[in-house]
Amino acid sequence: MPKILDLAGRKIKRNGMTDTRRAIEEEIVVVLKESGGEVPAITDSSALMRGGLGLDSMDFAVLVVRLEQRLGCDPFNSAELEQFPTTVGELTSLYDKTRAKVAA
Repeated sequence: MPKILDLAGRKIKRNGMTDTRRAIEEEIVVVLKESGGEVPAITDSSALMRGGLGLDSMDFAVLVVRLEQRLGCDPFNSAELEQFPTTVGELTSLYDKTRAKVAA
């Protein structure tokens, strides 16, 4: 099967998820399981914190550390952060932008 790349040159998975989106979802699942939370269906519109996936501030901090180790960047170190991401889709977009800057 040929590789399909997005505009930033990242491989797109067969189900349409980028590597970034898949990594975020997988790490959210790990963090939720480690904290004893339930793992609901995760979509781009899923809220990260209360009322959504139920991550608390400590869970989110752990998620960011895990993503930095896995993806090689931390978008929260940048002073350019205009708005804190509140959904999985916003978090994915933030990491995609940061990874593109790092790769450039």
